[in-house]
Amino acid sequence: MDTEREEPPLARPVSGHRRALTVVAVLAACALVAGGATGIRAILTRTARHAVASNPAAACVAPQTPPTVVAPNHIGGWKFSEIEAGTFASVIAAPPSTLYAIQACGAEETALRIISINLKTKAVVVSGAFARAALLTSSLTRVDGSLYFGAARLDLSGGATAPPYELTLYRLEPATLKVVGERPLGRGYGLTLAAAQNTIVASTGHELLTVDPSSLASREVLSFGKAVAQHMSLLTNAGSDRYAAVNLFSPAAVPPAESARIELVDLANGRVVSSIGLPSGSDPESLSLGPSGLWASVGDGLSTVVTHYETPSLTQATAGDRSHIPASLQTLSLDPGRGVIWVRGLTYLSCADPATGHVLASTVPSGSPPP
Repeated sequence: MDTEREEPPLARPVSGHRRALTVVAVLAACALVAGGATGIRAILTRTARHAVASNPAAACVAPQTPPTVVAPNHIGGWKFSEIEAGTFASVIAAPPSTLYAIQACGAEETALRIISINLKTKAVVVSGAFARAALLTSSLTRVDGSLYFGAARLDLSGGATAPPYELTLYRLEPATLKVVGERPLGRGYGLTLAAAQNTIVASTGHELLTVDPSSLASREVLSFGKAVAQHMSLLTNAGSDRYAAVNLFSPAAVPPAESARIELVDLANGRVVSSIGLPSGSDPESLSLGPSGLWASVGDGLSTVVTHYETPSLTQATAGDRSHIPASLQTLSLDPGRGVIWVRGLTYLSCADPATGHVLASTVPSGSPPP
């Protein structure tokens, strides 16, 4: 469908799935080129340690998570220093030196806030609290210098078949993180945001939307019917935002023979360009769409394999071009980088060549037990 939604007016400006991969840290080098839905325990850089000036007016009580054991200045062979402690997700960058991230607050992760870190001045700015928003089903993106936060709030008051989250899109002023606009987007299974050319692409789990950055008005690109989308990745390189890759599953107690599939969608007309079914029991964990094709991290409950698909056909690449990223017993997330794919898991962090899948560098956390 290509019809304009009837939207309520913008609110007045105001002041002020899946299993989680809880990892110890993210290198700022990774965050400058990638965002993700993986919970993390701290934000780190590979520079000297420094003091951090947080806003004392916006306290954040850390979620109740078990302590971790980490070597004081390295993960495996990669040195780091901590910028800000906490539980973060959806880390994105505003080049050349600013990071934005979602931070979990509250003893039971009952609220989120947005945090901004200037890597040069070490200044930290925080937003007000977003009550009841869930960490791993909310996300951030940037378009035309503005910051957008998609909040998913658990609401079980709907019918038995209703999506479990109430979704709201916020526009934030990047310097102060004050909310300057908001728009409800109805119910969904989470709100995944991605930046395209002069627009925002949003997945609610049951439909794909484009959102006008100024008015926050949304337009449906594609409905997934009874299927649910877990992950989304856009082709944003070389001035092209034509395609979005999504993985879908059927929310049923007894899955069909093909319980999951990956689809490539043309954002201009909402047409499904290609689709590939995955074997029964497959659990897609992450997607990364780029000029070299689509990379998909897919588990089966026992191990995870990273596979390279050619686009737009979604045919598996020939044996000589397949991923050389080792199979793993843990869940792996993929993040596009500047000329690399970052691969991260509970105890694994590496970067790979997106054209061949060859691992260029890798490290694992130290400590016993591993963090």
